[in-house]
Amino acid sequence: MRLNRSTKTGGGKRGPGKGGSLESGRRAPASPGEAGEAPDSMRDRRGAWRLSLLDLDAAGLEAFLAGIGEQAFRARQIREWVYRRNIIDYAAMTNIPAMLREKLSSDLPADPFASCEPVRTASDGTEKLELATRDGERIQTVIIPQDQRVTLCISTQAGCALACAFCATGAAGYRRNLTRAEILGQVVHSTARSGRRISNVVFMGMGEPLLNYRNVMSAVRELADENGLAVGTRKITVSTVGVVQGIIRMCSEELHPNLAISLHSADQRQREKLAPSARKWKLDEILEAAELYAAACGRPVTFEYTLIDGVNSSQADADRLGKLLKKRSAKVNLIPVNPVPGMKFKPPDGDSIRRFKLKIEAYGIIATLRTGRGSEIQAACGQLKPQV
Repeated sequence: MRLNRSTKTGGGKRGPGKGGSLESGRRAPASPGEAGEAPDSMRDRRGAWRLSLLDLDAAGLEAFLAGIGEQAFRARQIREWVYRRNIIDYAAMTNIPAMLREKLSSDLPADPFASCEPVRTASDGTEKLELATRDGERIQTVIIPQDQRVTLCISTQAGCALACAFCATGAAGYRRNLTRAEILGQVVHSTARSGRRISNVVFMGMGEPLLNYRNVMSAVRELADENGLAVGTRKITVSTVGVVQGIIRMCSEELHPNLAISLHSADQRQREKLAPSARKWKLDEILEAAELYAAACGRPVTFEYTLIDGVNSSQADADRLGKLLKKRSAKVNLIPVNPVPGMKFKPPDGDSIRRFKLKIEAYGIIATLRTGRGSEIQAACGQLKPQV
C-alpha cells in the first residue's frame, strides 16, 4: 500500500486556526476517533459541551473574554497564573477583579478535575497520581524525577480500546477521549505537586494518543508555547501503537514532537496476537508512515519493543527486528514487560535481554533499554489502571 500525506484520520475535524480554540474539547468521542455524546454532567443548561479554562488557547481565551466585555490583557494575566504559577483556581488569581473571577467560575470552570490525589510513591521517587474528571472518570499520571530532569507520563483517554495483551489499561476497556483541558490539567497539577519544572512530557499513559488526535496535538502546541508551559518539542514524545493515518497527519503539522511506535514484534502474525490493532494497521504501512514522519521532522522514529519471555525475545526475534529496521531512520527502545496482576507474561532474564540488544545493534541500529521506573507501584509501562 502506498501512503500519502492527504490520508485523513478519525477524531473529528480540527478547530479553527491551530487548535485549542473555542471549539476545542466541546465533545467527548463515544468511541476512538468518532464524535459522540458528551456526558450530561459536562454539559451546560443548553445541553452544549461545557468548556473549561484549559480547553482554550491564548487566542481562544481572548475571544471568550472579549465576548463578555473584558480586555485582552486579562487573558495574559490568567494564563500567567495557570502556566507559570500552576494555579487553576480563580480565587487565588488576586490581580483579577472579584466580579470577573466570579463570572469565570460560573461560565468557564478553571480546573477540569474534581480531584487529584497521590496514589503511591516508589523507592526511586516515581509518583503516581489519580485524577477524577468532572463526569466521574478516573485517569492516572506518573511523575518521574531523575537527576535534574522531571519526566511526566500523561494519559489521553479514559481507558483504551486497543486491548494489547500485556497492558492493564487495555484490559479495563475504553470510556472516552480526554479533552484538551484534561490533558493539560495533568501537567499543571503534576508541576504543582512536584514543585519542579516539568522538563519532558511523554504521551505514554492511558489510551492511544492518535485516536484523540485533535486534543493531543492542541495540547502539544500549548506545551511547546514559549508563553505557556515552554516544553520544547524535542522534549515531547507522542507514543502510538501505529495509527497510520494519524502518523501521516502529524507530518503536516507545524510542530513535530518525537514519535514512538509500539512495535513489539517484527512478525505480522505475532504482532496481531500481542496487539489486536495490528490487524488494521499493518507493519509495512506503519514503517512507510514512520519514514515519512522521520523525513518531516528530521529525526529518527523510536520503535518501542516490549520484551516478553518465551514470546518475542529469542535471537530469531532479534534477527527479524534487525532486518526489518536496518537502513531505516529508526531507534529501538527495549522494554522488559512489567508485571500486571492477572496476566501471565514475565520479562526475559538479564542475559537474554543483553544478547537481544547486542543482536539488533549488530545491524547498525541504536538500541536503548528502558528501566521499569515505578514498576513496584504499578506505574510503569503497561501497568496504569484506575484504583476504582
